[in-house]
Amino acid sequence: MHQMVITPERQERLVNAVLLCIALGCVLVGAALLFLSAARYDLALGVTRLVTGSRNPLNRAEYSILLPRILAGGLFYGVVGFALLRFRRRLVSWTADAIPLLHTWATQGRQAVSQALRTQSLWHLLSLGLVMVVGIVLRVLYLGEPPRKDESFTYVIFAGRSIVHVLTLYPAPNNHILHSALVWISCRVFGNSLWAMRLPALLAGVTLIPLTYLTAMRLAGRNAALFAAGLIAVSGPFVLYSVNARGYAQQAVLFVIMLYLAAELVAGAPAILWAVFSAAAVAGFYTSPTMLYSYLVVSFWLLWAGGRAMVRPMLIAGTITALTVLFLYMPVIVVSGPGALFWNPFVRPQPLQEFRADALRFPSDLLTFLHGGDPLPFIILIGVGVLLGLVFRISAGRRPAQLFVVLLLVLVSLPALQRIVPFPRALLPVFTVYYLIAAFGWSVAAEKWFARHEVPMLIAFLTLLGAMAFHLTRSGYIEAHREFPESYDVASYLARQLQPRDRLIISWSAGPQLVWQLRYAHVPYVDYSTDPKATGRVLVAVQDKGVLPPRTSRLDPSILTLDGTLREVGLNTTEYLPASLIYRVGRGEVFELTPRHNSR
Repeated sequence: MHQMVITPERQERLVNAVLLCIALGCVLVGAALLFLSAARYDLALGVTRLVTGSRNPLNRAEYSILLPRILAGGLFYGVVGFALLRFRRRLVSWTADAIPLLHTWATQGRQAVSQALRTQSLWHLLSLGLVMVVGIVLRVLYLGEPPRKDESFTYVIFAGRSIVHVLTLYPAPNNHILHSALVWISCRVFGNSLWAMRLPALLAGVTLIPLTYLTAMRLAGRNAALFAAGLIAVSGPFVLYSVNARGYAQQAVLFVIMLYLAAELVAGAPAILWAVFSAAAVAGFYTSPTMLYSYLVVSFWLLWAGGRAMVRPMLIAGTITALTVLFLYMPVIVVSGPGALFWNPFVRPQPLQEFRADALRFPSDLLTFLHGGDPLPFIILIGVGVLLGLVFRISAGRRPAQLFVVLLLVLVSLPALQRIVPFPRALLPVFTVYYLIAAFGWSVAAEKWFARHEVPMLIAFLTLLGAMAFHLTRSGYIEAHREFPESYDVASYLARQLQPRDRLIISWSAGPQLVWQLRYAHVPYVDYSTDPKATGRVLVAVQDKGVLPPRTSRLDPSILTLDGTLREVGLNTTEYLPASLIYRVGRGEVFELTPRHNSR
């Protein structure tokens, strides 16, 4: 059988065809948007129904708001398309020259990794295999956890609808667009099950372990690589977000790739790697704008480790990254508006008093997030490892220490400049540096103190790893992040109780987990907000939150209560008898409101 060889000429034709398709696609999209900006509402409504599959996707008020943005979007895509056509030959020529360099680097890198693995001892390779097994087993063990709020919201609002909804809707930063698109594909291929929804996150979480090993080996040596991979394998937050359909594990994978590429660039790798570096950054930003933390950590470390030689290529790569991200987010800007991206409640500066209170609480929240499932001795071991990694100043160990210092500077300066305290989960990707510096510290200590005793050292490490994995399964860390585990029972009750004339209201405290459960079980219901003139009874599903959180610029806690829920949907309570509790399971509650005219 003959193996097909892609010649340089065929390669150039292929690149030309791809660029031509992209350019023509941009021109066509631009023309379509310009046409819609001048079309009547009825025609625009018909087109919107066709592409979204929704019966009523756009009312006249929304269309009037969209018109200026549709025009701007059409002009943007038109300009991009014609620019690609104008400079296509140069881009093809540059790509044709770059691909062989990239192929050569990849081949050399693959050979170097293969050679490095072949030179490792059998015990080292067995330890790495056990690390992988432990990491995979832990993640698969928790794959069936009850659906959580954010991942359920991702499915209900985006991935469970058309791909157009995924790429254009941005009512909140919850839409990790690239990850949502992968969830959309997974659920179309494997069905709308919980494991299919979580499959992209699971694959990213598992892939992160060997990628951490390779990156840590490149930065800090073989023992640090093994220790870092082991810590990632049993880390509570990394296990949690490997079985939670969010984009943070995916961003962590991209961050680790960027770290590896950065080390290669500092070492004098071909300039084509800047394109790969930018591609990884773009994918991270397209997952979520919180990639800014990861991007700044890698970029500042590149400038520190590489010196002035990195400034010019960094500026060029940063400009290309920004323009590409803008291009990808343009559908969001057109449909949801620029404010959805740049001025939503989670990116607006917090009131000073609220910022100060959150900043003071942040260290405690961060420690709970990182080590909420770890015993105190393990936390001490990690802390000592970090200190050792900063103290040991041998030439091979400067990079992890530099990375950790840069991480601290970014974590302190960026929130202060933005006046926004981030959620600890949004920082998950950069915490790989935290484990890397701890692994490096203990690896240097091991080389100094146990250089001739590899087997006992590895046995001790694997014993500790096994103890940590076992403790994680007993600590309740993963279970503590169940936001509404009673959603299944409430959905089962509603399936038995709902009648054709009933209307259902689901409080924000109970859904979207409950909405996901109802859709998964194919329970038919009519939401009250879509039929406010209902004549039958109204059922209200809520979650008893106990003590409500304080009011902030991001949250009005009253929407979590029964009264707040009824106010939000606009229900006139004077037309109904007082709400009566008809079902309770754990924190889940279902109330019944009967119209007064039915009681006569």
